[in-house]
Amino acid sequence: MPPDWGNFVHPDDVERVGKFWIYALETGEPYETEFQIRRIDGVFRCFLVRASPIKDENRKIVKWFGTCTVIEEQRQTLLELQKERESKEQFVSMLTTRIVDNLNRANKMIENLLDADRIEDGLSLDLQIEEFDLVLLIEDIAVDLETVHGDRFLIEANPKSIKGHWSSDGLRRVIENL
Repeated sequence: MPPDWGNFVHPDDVERVGKFWIYALETGEPYETEFQIRRIDGVFRCFLVRASPIKDENRKIVKWFGTCTVIEEQRQTLLELQKERESKEQFVSMLTTRIVDNLNRANKMIENLLDADRIEDGLSLDLQIEEFDLVLLIEDIAVDLETVHGDRFLIEANPKSIKGHWSSDGLRRVIENL
């Protein structure tokens, strides 16, 4: 590279490019990297820079032959494609979450209907009793219902916590069906 190469290489790339170039000089291996080069108008553009050693009959490097190819447009296209892919992945993730949420709600509705049939038939329900906070359960139910019905629920609980041993699934069904 010319002695003043650091003046036209982007400051963010100077150290990395210098290390690559020194390695190529020391090993005689071809050089290939991407970095930004300042144009005559002062604007930096991304280039693919390649250099290969030209050796004499004694395998001593006598000079380097290189090319600089503008890859700014390709780089921008890749960045745009990457953004599109990330956007699609976010959309699919959101869609998947909504589908799963709707399927879970449908499953709960079916469970409620089956439980109602069991009760009508005089059968008992299998309830799992566990310790939990009733206020937290009600707040969680309100959040779930808000996603379906909008912001129509106001919860005012004087005690911030009501702990006890109940069937959280059973109470959830009762509260959701109020």
